[in-house]
Amino acid sequence: MSPPVRSSDPIVALEGVTKRFGATAVLDGFDLALGRGEVVSLIGPSGCGKSTVLRLIAGLESADAGRVRAPDRGVGHVFQDATLMPWASALDNAALPLRFARVAGRGAGTGAGGAGGCRAGTDWQRAWSL
Repeated sequence: MSPPVRSSDPIVALEGVTKRFGATAVLDGFDLALGRGEVVSLIGPSGCGKSTVLRLIAGLESADAGRVRAPDRGVGHVFQDATLMPWASALDNAALPLRFARVAGRGAGTGAGGAGGCRAGTDWQRAWSL
């Protein structure tokens, strides 16, 4: 169990979070609270759960137990290695950054029709530069 980190008004909070990969509990009763404007570093040895915490906050993983509260926007994540979502098509993988940036209203939805799912006639370069 990790020592709780408290913020008076957290914008991100992990409360009693447990995450398992097979029989291995990477996080077990993990607590963390981050307030607006706080800068935090996660430091630890390989395999201790740093990337898992970030993936939970970004919504790329789900906790097995506990609660994760994070904003719907403004959470970024940089993968350690080149990563594709194995359950998604090539087109859906290419459109993923656009979906996270919520530019679908400008033609960046999924489906056939161009780079990242952009339909013909849309300014996909502008969409990628958000």
